[in-house]
This record gives sequence, structure tokens and C-alpha cells, in this order.
Amino acid sequence: MDLASRGQAVAWFGKRQGATLRETGMRERPGARGRDSLGVVVAHFERTQWWPGSRLRAAQERALARLLRHAAETVPFYAGRLHNPGLFDAERFDWDAFRAIPPLRRADLQAGSEAFLSRPLAALADPAFSFTTSGSTGMPVTVHWTPEANRLVAAAIWRYHHWYGSDPAAKSCSLRAVPTDVQGRGRVIRSRGWYPGHPEGESVAADAAQPVRAQLRWLVAEAPRYLLTYPSNARALLTEARESGVGLPTLERIDSFGETMVEGLADLARSVCGARVADRYSARETGMLAIQCPQGTGYHVQAESVLLEIVDESGTPVEKGESGRVLVTVLHNA
Repeated sequence: MDLASRGQAVAWFGKRQGATLRETGMRERPGARGRDSLGVVVAHFERTQWWPGSRLRAAQERALARLLRHAAETVPFYAGRLHNPGLFDAERFDWDAFRAIPPLRRADLQAGSEAFLSRPLAALADPAFSFTTSGSTGMPVTVHWTPEANRLVAAAIWRYHHWYGSDPAAKSCSLRAVPTDVQGRGRVIRSRGWYPGHPEGESVAADAAQPVRAQLRWLVAEAPRYLLTYPSNARALLTEARESGVGLPTLERIDSFGETMVEGLADLARSVCGARVADRYSARETGMLAIQCPQGTGYHVQAESVLLEIVDESGTPVEKGESGRVLVTVLHNA
């Protein structure tokens, strides 16, 4: 995956600098004001996507300095671990000291989850949105998100749909992991508002664990314009449609997530139903990390909300074109 090292790349698409709430097409949430509104974050993203790498890096350093100071002062796990003053200096941020911080492991979270909860957050009756990950690696963890982090995640999803020209009034279906009902049967979840800031679009989700033929029948019956699913599942659906002669005339785009992109998927979708394939790199714990370029082959790191580092086994940043491990720091969940 062609991700930019150290989170310095963000896509260069948008209307123009200084986009207003009206220009982005956002609908202000009732009761939302000022910095609390999703629309304000979206308008900010419309400006920052044009920033050069140096300005993005400076903004990341300011965010990191605030985050690390907050962690040192309020998070028990980090209280005795973050001492270097260069970690809290936004003007002369010490990257060497930052890279010396051991990466957080799932095992750390499971061994002492309460030690990672900020004390001001823990003192609130309803501190934040919380969820437990699926445990696809065999190690589920519970994550707490602040309202600010939720807005940033929603703004990144908005950006994805904005770049790809999604119609917020259209129907979007997803085939993914959906919990079963009390009888163990697969559920269908219906809602509205899959495009952040736009409540009108119908959203329907079903379980991707069903047999492919059953999924395809369901998809034909729902007739969405957009489908969100795993690349491997998309390939299976398209192959079944081609071999069985089933048409998908309404499907315009397949939004893939959750797995490495399947080679040849875009060509397969184009030949079977004329749909485009768009990919996103994300995790439930972090939100959107990178979006496939709508006009190219690479991925654009969402540098306003995450620091994404690609490093070798020693933790050193890799050179351009090299492979490595991905380390992610969420910049605003504090």
C-alpha cells in the first residue's frame, strides 16, 4: 500500500481554500454551535487539504505536544513514562524522544485498561462514546472516544464521500460483520444518514458471513448505488454475478475496507457491472487513516487527525518505496 511515511501527505482535492459551511453542502446539526459542529471541522478540512507538507508537520507537532502533555498529566499509564521536555514543546518538538516511546500493544491495554483512561474523562458520568473492538486478532479491547474525536472521524468519512462525489440522497448497502439476533439469525440493519452531515440517505447492512449467493440475491433486491464491503467479498460477489449472469444495474461504486486491496478488483467490477472501486484504510480504534486517491493510484494519509508512521523493525522510518510496519498515533482523542 502506497502510504506516505510520517503522515505528511494529505489529498489535494477540494473546492478551494476557505470553503464555508454553505459551500461544503453540510447541514448544521440542530443545537450545534461554533467549534462543536461537524460542519466547522469539515470546513477546516477543506482548507488544510491544500497545506504543504511543512505546514501539516508543524500542525502535527502542535497536536502531539498537546496530546503528550495531556497524557503525562492525566493518564496514569503515562504519568511516569513521559519526562522529556522536548515532547511538550510544539516549537522544537523532539522527534527522537517521541520515537523512543515504546509502541502501545493490545496486550498492554488488556492488562490494565483503566490505567489508560484520562482522569478528567473517567470522572464524568457519560464521558465519551465507547465500544469494544471485534477481536479479529483474538484480542478485543475497549476504546473510549471523545466528542471531538468523533467529529474528526465523521469529517474524514465526509471527505471520502466528497472526493468521490457520493450522492447523499442515494441508497448505500454494506455487507460486513453484523451481529446475529437472539435466535442466531443474520440481521438486516436499516438506518439513514450514511454520509455525515446528510441525514437523508438510506443505509442497509447485512452479514457478509452469509453464503455468497444469498448475499448477491439480497444485493439485487436492495438495488443500492453504493456497496461497502471487504475486497475479498466484493470479488466473490462479482465473480458469482458474472458466472450466474446476474446484473447489478444500479451499482455505481464499491467502497472496499478492512483488508488489503485485491489485485484486479477494479477491472473485475468494471467488466461485470461498470462500477468503480474506491478503497479506504481504516481501523475502528483510529478511524480513517488513508483514502485511495480518486485521481491516482496512491493513498492520502489523513494527517489532520492521525500521525501515520511506516517504520522498520528497529522503529526507524523507512525510505520511500520500502515496506514496513504501520504505527498510528491518533492526534485528537484527548
